[in-house]
Amino acid sequence: MNVFEHEKGDLAVARHLASLLRTEGRYEDALKVMAECVEANPDNALAAAALGDMYVYSWRIDESIDAYREAIERNPSLNEARVSLARAYLVKKDTEKAMEVLKDLIEEDRPAPEALIAYGEAKLKSGRVSEAIESFESAARDPESDYLARIWLSKALLEIEEYNRAVREAQLAVSSRPTPRAFAALARAFMKSGRGSDAKQSIERGLTSSPNSPDIFCAHIELKLFYAERTEEKDEKLNLYKEGLQMAAESINIDPFHLNSYLLGGHCALSLGDFEKCAEFWQKAAELDRWDPMLAWHLALTYQEKLGEPQKAASYFQRHIELDGEHAEEAESYLEK
Repeated sequence: MNVFEHEKGDLAVARHLASLLRTEGRYEDALKVMAECVEANPDNALAAAALGDMYVYSWRIDESIDAYREAIERNPSLNEARVSLARAYLVKKDTEKAMEVLKDLIEEDRPAPEALIAYGEAKLKSGRVSEAIESFESAARDPESDYLARIWLSKALLEIEEYNRAVREAQLAVSSRPTPRAFAALARAFMKSGRGSDAKQSIERGLTSSPNSPDIFCAHIELKLFYAERTEEKDEKLNLYKEGLQMAAESINIDPFHLNSYLLGGHCALSLGDFEKCAEFWQKAAELDRWDPMLAWHLALTYQEKLGEPQKAASYFQRHIELDGEHAEEAESYLEK
């Protein structure tokens, strides 16, 4: 039976099939399945929202925004589409638009926990940490959403160096739902607290339950970097970077759209002095996330200073400037040379 021989109008079937195709690495086929489902259901807002989710996974953010807008047009009361639209804007670092989309939902008498979490994400990305914490705390009161809210709350608490409380919130997230993401959050909180052995335990628990999770792989790479920064033994340091680099490659093989795997892989390669490999990782990351000014800056410097390729560096210096990066003046001086 051909994989596309299914009832295109059945949203549940389309979602399941798209998920299977994505697992097999057939991302374009997965998108095709969901696009056909949207076409076959011209009034179904959930179908359009599901297509938006598929676009987000593939880092086709502008297309995801169009899909979520279509979902909202089809059903203006579909709040999950509004939350997803806000998160898509956050990927583009447009916190103002994200908060504008969420404004009506947040002002309700009893805001949906998902909206509170997304609003908190926007506040956190805007540097308004105390307001972000308030949003996450409010969302954590709902037993259906406390898991995700506490993961974000732990992250926000790390920003203000409340390490012990960050650990507690991540532990509660693990207790609520022992997922790779929760174990990774707990490991990061332990690392920030200087508790490497506890972080290692969290990662091992995550690997036991989900041995092929990129989230756990990345937490493990961060643990390698944690130990590399604390050892004076050159050989041990190099081995840790090499192990981290290998883990990044394995994680990318599992999920070629996992941004953090590319970022960490580039960090390990840079630490090893393998500048070509570093640029390879970060260039792929920059292809996925076109809205990160610091990624553009570091990639430009790698091409300019480490590889002696000013032409390649120029496009990323330009991107940093266009994104209003904090090193815009310095980037302009490089372009004028």
